[in-house]
Amino acid sequence: MLKALFLTVSLALALCATLFDSSVVLAGDTVSVPIPVDAAATTTTVTRTIESSSMSAASKPMDQLKEMVGHIGWIKALNFSADGQRAISGSEDKSARVWDLASGKELFKLEGNNGNVGAVLFTQDGKFVITGCDDFNVRIWDASNGQLLRTLTGHKNNVKALAVSVDGQRLMSGDFDGTIKCWDIATGTLRTSSAISPSAVHALAISPDGKTLLVGLEDHSLKLLDAETLAPLAVLNGHTDDVLSVTFSPDGKHAASGGADTRVIVWDMDTKAPILKLLGHSDWVSRVAYSSDGKSLMSGSLDKTVGKWDPATGQMDCKYTGLTAGWAFAFSGDGSQLLSGSDSKSVMLYRLP
Repeated sequence: MLKALFLTVSLALALCATLFDSSVVLAGDTVSVPIPVDAAATTTTVTRTIESSSMSAASKPMDQLKEMVGHIGWIKALNFSADGQRAISGSEDKSARVWDLASGKELFKLEGNNGNVGAVLFTQDGKFVITGCDDFNVRIWDASNGQLLRTLTGHKNNVKALAVSVDGQRLMSGDFDGTIKCWDIATGTLRTSSAISPSAVHALAISPDGKTLLVGLEDHSLKLLDAETLAPLAVLNGHTDDVLSVTFSPDGKHAASGGADTRVIVWDMDTKAPILKLLGHSDWVSRVAYSSDGKSLMSGSLDKTVGKWDPATGQMDCKYTGLTAGWAFAFSGDGSQLLSGSDSKSVMLYRLP
């Protein structure tokens, strides 16, 4: 009798210890368990896998504001100007177009590309627009009138990724041969070039302090490079398919990536480890972006939905539905507006309520 009572109490105490032990892994979480080799061994960073469906994220329709018509081919790339007043689109019709978002009217057409325009952006000061093309060239245009200023040659494959430093002095371009080039925007001079991978470069992002460059690759990895020398600093693994989009948080402490594996991953840039894996989309995640205050992380997917995440907790706060096109995406700085485009050949502007 006493022995049975002792066993019952022991089992109850063990159950309580399990319930209050923070090291126990619950359903829905994945963790990397540290295996100490010696007393100096460090603890492995914990990675939680968050499934948005388990958190009943609110679903909201988007408000369509404008449909901008002019392209005669697929929309391949989109971006907002820093002030949110203009947009630029790149298309397989070999053109890029700059739009006034208040009126929805085309301001001018950028002609002279000899292939699909797969990468577009404005410089931070709004003075230049830049295009990357399947004719292996990068072009710099006057953002006030669409005049071609410089053609940057040297790539040997399609240019699908661009990034500009915050100070507006350096331009990064990446191609399908895995080559990155760094250019001086003012002169068009090539500063440095590096073949960082045999895999295609899909995405580029320069850190807010301008010191590092994050690269999304076809081989499922991200690479962190020195932004001046393009020397490799780290390889970040976590995706299981092509990495299609990368971005830094405004303070540079974190980064986020979206992939063809439908995942959004948040990375700690001190440890270079994934800290959140966000599973809420059912198709490729082709664009991720932080809001300017860093409080929201946005994701656009080929499943024609947009996710709004809390990057601190990994919770999906809202899933926006109602997209008519879902290939190319861009988010305004404050996260309140979305550009999207695909085979419809129209550029759509939405408000995210």
